[in-house]
Amino acid sequence: MTNRNEFIVGLDEVALIRQARAEAIADWGDDIPGTLLFSKLGKAIASNFRSFSLNERTHIFKVVESGMSSAENDLKALVATGLLEAIASWCANDSDLERQINEALGDESRKYLLALNKWHLGN
Repeated sequence: MTNRNEFIVGLDEVALIRQARAEAIADWGDDIPGTLLFSKLGKAIASNFRSFSLNERTHIFKVVESGMSSAENDLKALVATGLLEAIASWCANDSDLERQINEALGDESRKYLLALNKWHLGN
């Protein structure tokens, strides 16, 4: 991914995430703060994780990892502080979900969460 719009389009390929984004925009309007939007996306990923097919999970975390590996610092910050931190917060009291998501995370995403002590697992 090279920019925020491409990142969003990539996640929008998964219906439950597309729906969460549409609901967030319906509530906040097109001027929704980026961190809030990405937080809503992260919550949608975590709350629906067990409903996603293996292909959807693979796709989602490939897109997330591309955001964390992006040369665009604004996108990387939104993915980290919005999306990944929302996932970590959602998993705070569900170690089984955290373990499952940990297996799907890419290296940069996992490193970020481990560095913040928001993630208890590592490979």
